[in-house]
Amino acid sequence: MSEVDNKPIKNLAIIVNHSKNGSQALADKLLTLLEAIGINAKSTFEHPVPEDFLVGMDACCVVGGDGTILGVVKQSVDLCVPVFGINIGKLGFLSTFSPEEAKKGFAELQKGNYRIAERTMVQCCNVHGETYFALNDVVIKSYSSRMIQLEVYANNSFVNEYFCDGLIFSTPTGSTAYNLSAGGPIIHPDARVFAMTPICPHTLSNRGVIIDENTNIEVKLRIKNNESRVTLDSISRFSEGDFPLTIKVAKKTFPLILSKDHAHFLMVRQKLKWGGEFNKEG
Repeated sequence: MSEVDNKPIKNLAIIVNHSKNGSQALADKLLTLLEAIGINAKSTFEHPVPEDFLVGMDACCVVGGDGTILGVVKQSVDLCVPVFGINIGKLGFLSTFSPEEAKKGFAELQKGNYRIAERTMVQCCNVHGETYFALNDVVIKSYSSRMIQLEVYANNSFVNEYFCDGLIFSTPTGSTAYNLSAGGPIIHPDARVFAMTPICPHTLSNRGVIIDENTNIEVKLRIKNNESRVTLDSISRFSEGDFPLTIKVAKKTFPLILSKDHAHFLMVRQKLKWGGEFNKEG
């Protein structure tokens, strides 16, 4: 994570999720504020985000929730444009700024007084050599009532055979999403690892596994039924004709803007409503 001051933000792209209540009004206030402090801003309500919308931008502000941020990840990574989110959704682990914090903090962002967290991503490659990247997770499932049967290898060494509803390969960022709901571990966002978590495994001793950045995972489909699908960040990418798949930590990272005083575990406690007498501390 960058600990030095970054370049000042002079040109800002704003992406607004119009389906969120209050997003239009908030975007209008932000545009007025940005004009007053000398930041050039452009905005869009389009989804998917227009191609090359981030070209020439110093940063991108997403008004919505974590799902809205996922829609701009590819452009952000390809163009090296850092992103910050203003949460008007639900949990918002990526959208770390509240509307009030954002309005108060724009002056500091303009000066470059922020941190950039380089979030780990995973890549998934099919048997044909096609590769896609995910910030949250790769999910392999049978989209029917049938269970799926998968073989997993780590650096060519057999790990296990899974008979389950599916497998989740989650980044640290995605560990608080579907992975958490499936009983997987919460991973610190600075870790260069990913989790493999079975969904409702038939064998109850099958548990999640943490995999380091130097390990290549190969997933083979044991039985084909024309109903197996692979999604990356909830977008369908592969079907059973694309197996075996190779999954590993990507060299690419996602640049997420955080405030200087952002405390990860304080945010986790607040979002997940953990108890404890130290809830007001970082």
